[in-house]
Amino acid sequence: MPQMTIQQALELARAHHRAGQLRDAESIFRQILGASADPLVFNDLGNLLADAQRFDEAISAYRQAIQLQPGYAEAFSQSRDRI
Repeated sequence: MPQMTIQQALELARAHHRAGQLRDAESIFRQILGASADPLVFNDLGNLLADAQRFDEAISAYRQAIQLQPGYAEAFSQSRDRI
């Protein structure tokens, strides 16, 4: 099986999240973050963790997004809406 691009992996993780397959999605998000610290991926991980009611971890992920991209409004608004 050919190796996925980061974008393909991100789309797969988001599809798992939408389908409620949170463990699979989280695993993929974390693998992506191991290859590339991207604020959008930290934001997606935060959304997943908030959906799983793991709020402290969600806040940490949102903070990582903001740390990587100061002023990252999406992370802040997501955390307020979900937590």
